[in-house]
Amino acid sequence: MTAMKKKRNAFTLVEVLVVIAILAILATVSVIGYTAFVNRANESNALSEMTQARDLIRAELMDGEVHTYDVGVQNDASVDITLQLTDRGLKVTASEETTVNLRNVLTDLAELGGTFEDIAVAEDPAGSGKYSVTVNTISYTLESGEATAEWNIIEDTITTNS
Repeated sequence: MTAMKKKRNAFTLVEVLVVIAILAILATVSVIGYTAFVNRANESNALSEMTQARDLIRAELMDGEVHTYDVGVQNDASVDITLQLTDRGLKVTASEETTVNLRNVLTDLAELGGTFEDIAVAEDPAGSGKYSVTVNTISYTLESGEATAEWNIIEDTITTNS
């Protein structure tokens, strides 16, 4: 008497689970790789835009002259600030105490879609009646908020972090 073999028309549960496990592992590896790729792209974009901003700021301010910009209305008065690029950093001076958004000040110099850090301009300790601060580092954040680049003005280096 011969035993008849049963013809199989379907996969077993174990075979299906093995295939699902393999697909899950491949998907996880793909997502991790994609995330790393996106982070590198954002850092590269922030670095590129900060480099562009640095070059434009330098071109405008490198002559050592004092440049005046209107930062808008504060307390029903227009506030003018002056910028001067020195060997100690970017010197920002205002006629009254204010918080200056560098994005508003530098927008004419660097047409970027992100934001620069805010700085507070406090009274000069010498009592000159002027308000000033020297900025050593300018931070720029992409519009998406995914990456930031910093320009160290004194060392003239640009670094990124996400």
